[in-house]
This record gives sequence, C-alpha cells and structure tokens, in this order.
Amino acid sequence: MVPVPISSQPGQALGANDPAQVGGVQLTAVLGRGGQGSVYLGRASGNRNVAVKVLHDQLVADSMARMRFIREAEIAQRVAAFCTAQVLDVGFEANLPYVVSEYIAGPSLQRLVAEDGPRTGSSLDRLAVTTLTALAAIHRAGIIHRDFKPGNVIMGPEGPVVIDFGIARFAGYQVTTGSAIVGTPAYIAPEQIRHEPAGTGSDVFAWAATMVFAATGRVAFGRGCALPAVIHAVLHEDPDLSAVPERIRSLLAESLVKQPDSRPSVEQLLGALTDDEVHRGQPLSPERTSGGARPAVATPHQRVGDDATALRASPTDNVARQRPTEVVPLFGQPVGAAYTGHTAVVTALAVDDSQGRPIVVSADLGQTIRAWDLVSGEPVGAPMRGHVDRISTILVTDIEGHPVVVSGDWTGRVKTWDLATGACLRSWDDEGEIVTVGRSDGRPILVRGGGTVIEVFDLSNGELIRRPLTIPFYHHDPDARPIVSQLAVAELDGRQVIVAGCRAEAVLRCAAWVFDLASGDPVPAPRRTLGGSVELMGVVQRDGQPFVVTYGRTPGLRRWAVRVWNLVTGEQPVKLQQSATLRRAVESMTVAELGGGPAVLASGERSVRVWDLATGNRIGEPIGQQADRITALAVTQVAGFPAVVAGCADASVHAWSLAP
Repeated sequence: MVPVPISSQPGQALGANDPAQVGGVQLTAVLGRGGQGSVYLGRASGNRNVAVKVLHDQLVADSMARMRFIREAEIAQRVAAFCTAQVLDVGFEANLPYVVSEYIAGPSLQRLVAEDGPRTGSSLDRLAVTTLTALAAIHRAGIIHRDFKPGNVIMGPEGPVVIDFGIARFAGYQVTTGSAIVGTPAYIAPEQIRHEPAGTGSDVFAWAATMVFAATGRVAFGRGCALPAVIHAVLHEDPDLSAVPERIRSLLAESLVKQPDSRPSVEQLLGALTDDEVHRGQPLSPERTSGGARPAVATPHQRVGDDATALRASPTDNVARQRPTEVVPLFGQPVGAAYTGHTAVVTALAVDDSQGRPIVVSADLGQTIRAWDLVSGEPVGAPMRGHVDRISTILVTDIEGHPVVVSGDWTGRVKTWDLATGACLRSWDDEGEIVTVGRSDGRPILVRGGGTVIEVFDLSNGELIRRPLTIPFYHHDPDARPIVSQLAVAELDGRQVIVAGCRAEAVLRCAAWVFDLASGDPVPAPRRTLGGSVELMGVVQRDGQPFVVTYGRTPGLRRWAVRVWNLVTGEQPVKLQQSATLRRAVESMTVAELGGGPAVLASGERSVRVWDLATGNRIGEPIGQQADRITALAVTQVAGFPAVVAGCADASVHAWSLAP
C-alpha cells in the first residue's frame, strides 16, 4: 500500500475525472499518482483519515495488473501492524479495484533528508533499529520487499513505517521483468540487477544503502551519475562510506558486499546495534542459501520455529498471529508464479505441511527430485538423484519427527531421502513399483506392491514386518489375473487396513481388495465389491467412514470414469458430474478435505476439476486452463487457505487457490 506522506494540509484538489467516493469512503484530496494507480485521501466512518488507492482505468482490463494490485494488498496484510500501513478494505467500485489503508501522516525519509538534512546521533540510531525491526517483521511474514529505499520509509508520528509492496514477493510470487530492473537501482542488490532470486540478504543490502543516504544525504553508489554508471557501481565498485559515522560504518560496509551469502542477517544487525548478548561477538557473515535466504528447512536435529531461527519460522504461523482476517486469492486464481526449477516433464509430486508451511517435493522425467518452499520459492536441501527410470511416486512422511521423502520408479526401486538435506537414507531394489506409506502401532511403514503381492516394511529400519499379502485369483483366464495398480492405507471400523486397487486385461469382478494390516486377512464382502479396473485411487474419510475414489474402466471395461465407493457397504453413494471427454483423459487425481468436507480433484482436458464428494456436484469452474498438460496433483494450505499444486508436462509446477 502506498499512503503518500504530505503535510497537515495534504494533497491536491480532486480533478474532474477523479471519483468522489470509493467503497463508502468520501474522497477529499489527491495524495499522489503513479504508474499503477492514484492514491486519495479519504474520510471513513468515525471521521478517520484513510488512504484509498484505485487502479488506473487503462489497467483494469490487464489481468496481470489486477493481480499485482490485489497482491500488494494481500502482502501488506501479512505484515505486523507496527511496521506498515494496514489494509482496511479491498473491493471493486464500478469494476475498478481499490484498496483502503491506514493513512500515515508524515514525510518520507527521502523528503525529510532532502529538506532537513542527514540524520545524526541518536536520531540515526533509532532510525536504523526501527527500520531493521520492521524489516524483520516483513521477513517473518514470508515476504521479500525487494524495493526498500528512502522513498518507501514513511516517518510517521509513531515512528517509521515501510510501504509499497508493489513488487514484493510473497507465497512464491515472481515478477517477470525481462531486461527491466525491478526496484530503484541505487538501492537494489547486485543479484537483483543480475536477475537472480532476491532473498532476505537483498533487503539487507537495500536497508544499508538507505541508511547511507539517511546518514549522509547522498547515495552509496554512483552519486550524480547516469543510470548505467549507477548500475556499474552497484555491481563492481565499493560504496562511498566516507561520511558515514564510524560507529555504524563497518556494519553498513558488511551489509553492502556484492555476494548475498556474505551479508549479515537482520537479527545479527539488530544484535550489533542494540548490544544484544545473543549476537554479541558473532561473525556478521552467516552461511546462506542462494539469494541470501536462510535454509527453508532445519537440519534433522533442529526443528523450525525456535527463537534463534526466526527467519525460518512458518510464514503461515506468523500470519495467523498477526491478522485474524486476510485477503486470499479467489478459487482458481494463481498462488504465486510457476516453479521452473525442473528441466523435464514433472512426473510426481507431494507436499510436506509438517513444519507450518508447504514444502513441495517434485520429480521430473530426468529422474531428479527437487524440494522447494512454496512460500519463498527457495530450494530445500540438495536435488535427490539415484533413480534409473521414471519416478512414478513421491510421498512425504516422517521418521522420529524428521520429514522423509519416499520415491518409487518404474523398475520397482524405492528410496527414502532426508528432506532437509537431500541425502539418500535407504533403498529397496526388488520389484514393487506401487508404493504408499502409513503408520502401524505408531511406527512409519512402507507398503509396496508388485504383481499380486503386497509387502509391508518398517521405514525406520527397512525390515519386513509381516508376511507378504497376496491378491486372490479365482478366474481360469490368465489375462484376468489382477495386478496391483494402486495402494492406500485407511482406517476401517477402528483398525488400519490396506486398500489395493487392481487392473487386468479381462473383466474383473473385484478391482479393489481390502486387507487387515495387523492380521493380513482380506476384509470380507460387501467391502470389496468394486468392479472394473483401477488406474488412480485415493481414500478419504467422510462421516466416520472411509470412501475410496477410483479412476479406471467400469465393469466390462466399456468406459472410463471417476467413481466413489463406500468401503463399509460397497455402495456407490454419489455419481460425479463428468464429461465424456474427461472420462478418457484423467491423468492425475487426489482427494482432500475442503471447507470441512471431502473433495476429489482430477486433471484432464488441460485443467483441474473439483467435485464435492457429499453431493457429486462440481465445485467452481475448471482450474489452470492456461497451463500445460497437468501430470501430478497435491493439495496443501498456504497462509490459511487451501491450494492445489500441479506439475505439468512443460516442466513447470503451478499452485492455484481452492478458497471458497
């Protein structure tokens, strides 16, 4: 949000083309105009001054412009109230998007220094500490500002606030700029000029450049130079710190180094400036990942969220503590930009939510598995390599509280990996490409199937924990021999069961078998009456009973369909509204809880469709129709709202909102 700071009589008179009222707020003056829209001073209920930003008429038809405009409001809402102008309302007025925010009366740091001169003494110290504190809160909300500069620091009556999140990054948002530079060249970090990912270290660089201006009244790089010379200075020259007070000169110098990995963290700078004993004497050049961001996942022996790792705390946890009400993307709208770290078709993916924020684990046709933080877009651990054929399954579970990735390929090889580091923990090389995970008596288990045999292993030590299970075969025709095609672990009548979906070349009377996990005995009819074949499968609880959702051929192999079955009764309680084209084109499917009830999501016809399992009705319109062919699906939570994550044939991974 951009509340433009003016004097006690702010703004200019409204023009003939300016609205008189927006969102129930009476507009009284023009505070400023920019490339995105106009900002007005308004009078809200209770005679309160507010700032109202309205998107330019000519940008309303531009979907990307609308998204950036609304995104700015979303980002501002996720930051602690003490350090930015708080968003009060978001809406549309005659099709024009608008945002109402708190009005911050006061000059920008840019204007204050230009009119009153550099900050000195305790005034400069307070400015440094308060702006760093604001920056720390912004980072805790999972945001990289990317345009921290004197013009975006408002010297309000209650202290500095940081504004203008128009190009900030949140929840994986990436701004595609081509050859353009995002930010103000004299204050942006070298990695941003080089079009590399911006991390927390990029904001540290911008903060230090801003403090140089506050202390001296001039920029740290390329003073009085044309833009090309400024860019060259930021990339290759040392900053001009000759007029900076000695007590903070070394801190700013370390913060303005060219490599983000070598810059101090915000916490270390705060510790040095406030003489905090926790940070006193520590080196100001912590180990960092690419772009200056700290590792997104703690090591196996260190969990996320402690006081010493504030930047790694869950963004969603911080959001929940800070604001009870949030603006979220509408159903079907993108959640961030596409992830493009893969180089081949995405074949499988899963999401780990165990640490309070979604970590996506995805595999491509090059047999490479990558983990990355959906909020920041930063990689987690090292790429996982070692499979020799197409990876068909990715799952995430935990062993003794540590997140573990389970992967299976077409040769039947199964591997487990440390999510935090990418290190391979264990490998099973026997045949059995169909894989799932679960828990039995509190311990993590691996269930794998091949042919007519199902085996159960203890994931902690790799040992086989029970005799193998065998799918019964009663038909005289060898082409009717059932082959395990899908596996799931569910709860039935208070006990753990294994649900095995099967396929065969000929007619199947039963394409799904259910086994008691403890005894290995098949669960008797009518709990195994599903006919046809199973190509995709998921299990979800509804009203205390397990339901299996399958995609495959119907009995007699006459057609393809997504079907829902009650595992207790064997009945098909609802029929999903499906087109004939979709029945032939489902490539991936998942089940999840949405809005308190179970739902099924399936990709086909180059989009994702969502159905309510209680009614069979479709929820919303098809999602992701602009994406390439969707090959893998998973559902997660992003900042408190549900989202679907989809891998595509063009090597990209997208996320879309499933919010009501």
